[in-house]
Amino acid sequence: MRCEIDLTNMTVSTVREVHNWAHQSFKKRELTPNQLIQVKKVIAALPASARPSDVGHIMIMSVERDGVRHLMSYDLTAIPSEISELLKSVGAHVPTREEIGP
Repeated sequence: MRCEIDLTNMTVSTVREVHNWAHQSFKKRELTPNQLIQVKKVIAALPASARPSDVGHIMIMSVERDGVRHLMSYDLTAIPSEISELLKSVGAHVPTREEIGP
């Protein structure tokens, strides 16, 4: 799953990527002013990166703060609540434990 939040154009795009095969369920939506405020708050206060328990459980976020690009990584089996709520609020899919696998 890929979620792209464009703060300049106030849009969010989501797509399910099947490795080396296809892009499915592409959706692009406009952010509401309240969603934009929430996104900016979460980006400003992202928790520190956390090493995933397995390479198959990695979640990578790329964010820009003050003109500098930052890459953050998190464990899909323990997504920080701030990120989970952010994804839900913009209509992105938050994977369940069953979807992630062992």
